[in-house]
Amino acid sequence: MFRIRGRADEYVRAELPVIDRDLYLLHQVHPVKLFTDVVCGLASTALMWRRRVRVALMVAHLPPAVASALVMRGDLSRLKATRRGRYVLEHMRPSAQALRLLGQAMMWRAAFRHRGPGVAAGALTILVGWSFGVLRPKRRGDDGVTAGNRGSDGACGRRSERVAA
Repeated sequence: MFRIRGRADEYVRAELPVIDRDLYLLHQVHPVKLFTDVVCGLASTALMWRRRVRVALMVAHLPPAVASALVMRGDLSRLKATRRGRYVLEHMRPSAQALRLLGQAMMWRAAFRHRGPGVAAGALTILVGWSFGVLRPKRRGDDGVTAGNRGSDGACGRRSERVAA
């Protein structure tokens, strides 16, 4: 919640929309969103190579934002059951997303400076960001069970049983 200054120094309360974490992660693996991100990332890198920075940044950000808005309006529950949906829900941590963003920034900088190996290094960094689940083992809790396997009652995939006295 934040306050917006209104007329006559009145403050109006406004709430920011809350985005469900699962919905946010699932929309990243929707085919339309993936296609848009890949095409715009490559196109913006090519534009950076030509030193058309403003156009490159518009191409990099506007179409993916529109794609995100459209995809998030739809029903993403079917993606939850897919292999890529399960992968992103379990392995796409904020650090992996930051690594993907860093890779794109590396590609842009290298392209602007006409450094082909730097563009390749940025692309590799993006791939590493997407591969967190493959490259990093699952985190284990104190009891040796991954946090993702716990049910709402903490029962680790099995029902809690009561012992009759």
